[in-house]
Formats: sequence, C-alpha cells, structure tokens
Amino acid sequence: MAGGASLYLVGMVLGHRQSRTTERYAHLKDDPLRAVANRTSERIAAIMQGGRDTKVVPLPSPKAGE
Repeated sequence: MAGGASLYLVGMVLGHRQSRTTERYAHLKDDPLRAVANRTSERIAAIMQGGRDTKVVPLPSPKAGE
C-alpha cells in the first residue's frame, strides 16, 4: 500500500475524513504472510528438486521461556 505507508496516512493525504472511505478505495497488496509463505514454499520446492543455487538459512533457536 503506497510504498509501505499506513492506511491512515494515505487517507490523510487524500483528504478522507473517515478511514472507511480510504479502505473502500485501497487496493492492498497480497497479505505479507502469504507472500512469505509463497517464497518459502518455492525455496523448499527448489531444494527438493536438487537446486544448487538455493541457500538454506537455519532459523534461530527460540530463547528459553518463549
């Protein structure tokens, strides 16, 4: 959305008095969580197919108590 600007700020720039107005006209990008899931699944598929250019980066271990 607008280069990462919040919906509130975009509405202010457009002169909308209510956030519902901005929401009605906003064309948001795909859900960021879905985008991460898609990239991750593509990397996993490439690794499973023997892709050599794919780097595997281990996730950090959770800290104690989390």
